[in-house]
Amino acid sequence: MRQVRYRLQRKKVKGAFLVEAEKWRIERNADLSSSEQRYVDASVQARIRREQEDRDRRDRELAQANTLAEALQHAANQEKELATESKERARQAEAHASRLRRRNLILLCAMALLIAAGVFAVAQQGIARREASNARLEADHARHLLAESYKEEGRRFIVDQGRYQEAVPYLLEALRNGLDKAPLRMLFRTAERHLPLVPALEHQAAVVNAAFTPTGRAW
Repeated sequence: MRQVRYRLQRKKVKGAFLVEAEKWRIERNADLSSSEQRYVDASVQARIRREQEDRDRRDRELAQANTLAEALQHAANQEKELATESKERARQAEAHASRLRRRNLILLCAMALLIAAGVFAVAQQGIARREASNARLEADHARHLLAESYKEEGRRFIVDQGRYQEAVPYLLEALRNGLDKAPLRMLFRTAERHLPLVPALEHQAAVVNAAFTPTGRAW
């Protein structure tokens, strides 16, 4: 008690001494002077104000902490939303790139098919041209063989049998099938020298065509 009294006299009552002085103020108020009573009351009020200020400060700090937590949560939500949007954009970009790759692959396949078809068509044209050329060569060869056979038959009539007039149709067929060489012309001249001379035929109209009989004996 003496310490409380000593501190009251020097106006240095704080903490536990202030609690003790407040208790003394309630229980032994008569033992305190009016100045001591006022000091104790003022100290109690000051303590109450400090406690209220502390509570207010804690409330402000708590509010600030809550505000900061909300801001951090909002930032985290925004970051999460941005991450989600980025993933969605990346997925859409990948899907678009995949579609482009598929389209390019289809175009490349189509181009490859067109090129292959063009190459095949060119090859077929070349084959067709070769076949046509071979067919022409074969036809020419066949005509040549036919013409040679006609020439040989005419030669047989002239050389072996002396049947000059009968040889002429065969020589003409050889000429019509494209054979026009020196041996054929020589056979024509030989047959011409040995053909019988006949008077010119008189016709009632213009002659547009003439032919031998199959035997070559008559016109």
